[in-house]
Amino acid sequence: MKKENKALAKKAKAEAQKKAARKDRLKTILLIGIPALIVIAVFLTTVIDFKALFNGTLNTSKFFSKYLTEEGYIENVDINDYVTIGDYTNFTIAHADIAADEDEIQERIQKELDEEREMLKVKAITVAEGDTINIDFDGTVDGVPFEGGSSNDGGYELTLGSGKMIPGFEEAIVGHNVGETFMIDVTFPEDYSEELGGKAAVFEIKINGIYQAPELTDEFVQEHLNAYADTAEEYRAYVRETIEKENIIAYVKNDITESNTVNSYPAGYFEHLEKLTNFVLESEFDYYVQYYGDNGYDEVHDYYNMTEEEYAEYVSEKAKLDGDYYMIVEAIYRQLGLSLTATEVTNFWQSQGILDGYEALIDVYGVPYATRMAMAETVIDYLAENAVIAE
Repeated sequence: MKKENKALAKKAKAEAQKKAARKDRLKTILLIGIPALIVIAVFLTTVIDFKALFNGTLNTSKFFSKYLTEEGYIENVDINDYVTIGDYTNFTIAHADIAADEDEIQERIQKELDEEREMLKVKAITVAEGDTINIDFDGTVDGVPFEGGSSNDGGYELTLGSGKMIPGFEEAIVGHNVGETFMIDVTFPEDYSEELGGKAAVFEIKINGIYQAPELTDEFVQEHLNAYADTAEEYRAYVRETIEKENIIAYVKNDITESNTVNSYPAGYFEHLEKLTNFVLESEFDYYVQYYGDNGYDEVHDYYNMTEEEYAEYVSEKAKLDGDYYMIVEAIYRQLGLSLTATEVTNFWQSQGILDGYEALIDVYGVPYATRMAMAETVIDYLAENAVIAE
């Protein structure tokens, strides 16, 4: 293959990968659900200048806030006529459902310990599976170096047994000593690449050192983790409590989506949600085209690597996911008698990365929509903080 043809092929492959990534990202947003709507809103506010994009022809605040009251409720309806929810006034969670896993506790602690690890160069140390080491390597095939086959004396961190390297590479290092230089023979998998697949390779390996993390002791905690605890036992308890708080929030989010039902939609509301979803996706596409050119994307569905039918189906599914979630949230919010001030709404959006203040926020979304988005976080926080944990 000629060099210029290779370049074109690489470019085409990279573009295909980008399109596939966009499609995967959209599928992920659809699957993980609603907080993603806030992520998109943050993107639109912080990255896209609506006024410039639409030359002032679209009043976005009216569009986003259509069908909503100033309090963020769907206007002129009793939400309970459209959804069926449980009783959240005495929300109870079994401790077994949110208990911290011992392995996860140790993993969190180890992560902190690894922040203070050191690389030992003691030559008497023999490396074993599970050790994290620093190596240099130079590989050849038929005596010829190949692209990506050398660390270029820059040092390469590798955990033995991780499967990060080709089969046989890590296993051949086990049992050698720090400071040792040696040769290993390996074979690339058949499907590795067109150039190297199935070929035998020889690598010269030098083990520069082995990383060693300190142990969790009272002294370590007092020196590095004293903002959280004074002793190793207290820090372990802190980690357990932190994980369980995270698990409670995850439980609440899952319960909202899995334990309640939307039976129907107010007249015209779902159609508006579809338009809103399409607008959000088209805005990203328009922004891309405006600043980077169309690059062959004739329509919005091309940009997301979908057919026109797939895109329409996605928009409808995403609108339903978002609509259902916030209708359920509204019903729980009203059942619990919660409310939000303008300051609380502003604080919520600032926590999401929108820092331009309340007026700028309202200019884009309007009070109703901005409040409705903040409503979900308020419900989740309230239920997480007030849940009864039953042993």
